[in-house]
Amino acid sequence: MEVHGALPVSLAIEKMIDMGLVVSAPHPAEPHDHKPFVNPCHEALKPMATSVGDGTLIVELTPRGRERAGSIIRRHRLAERLFTDSLAMDSESEIEQQACKFEHILSPEATDKICTFLAHPRTCPHGAPIPPGPCCVGQTISKVRETVSPGRQITRDEMHER
Repeated sequence: MEVHGALPVSLAIEKMIDMGLVVSAPHPAEPHDHKPFVNPCHEALKPMATSVGDGTLIVELTPRGRERAGSIIRRHRLAERLFTDSLAMDSESEIEQQACKFEHILSPEATDKICTFLAHPRTCPHGAPIPPGPCCVGQTISKVRETVSPGRQITRDEMHER
């Protein structure tokens, strides 16, 4: 997978260590298995002790790094929801491409406004959880009925879990 504007892995890890987002340790020599990951670009909240690169180093997210990764994932998944639910985009590649751009440009305030506009969805269109933000604290997803088509009604919960 090519990511435009991305740093080589070794430089990215070095920068993240300097920023306090990750810590690293030598990779253990004994045989062991690693879990496969579906999307290496956006699965930032991976299990602890995930091996990267050529397998000579283990990189773990710090609490600050996990918070930062969760924020990026939140922006990405909310953008996917916005594009599918409100803008009726149906091209999976276009949705993914635009969500990748949005995750880097949305401010915390804009992210919370989008979340509130979408009634605090719990999952992205693919069913993955959306990390809750400050705007979600104390909020309950109301069971307000919305007409979808003549004679058919669904709840907001059902709409966001599609």
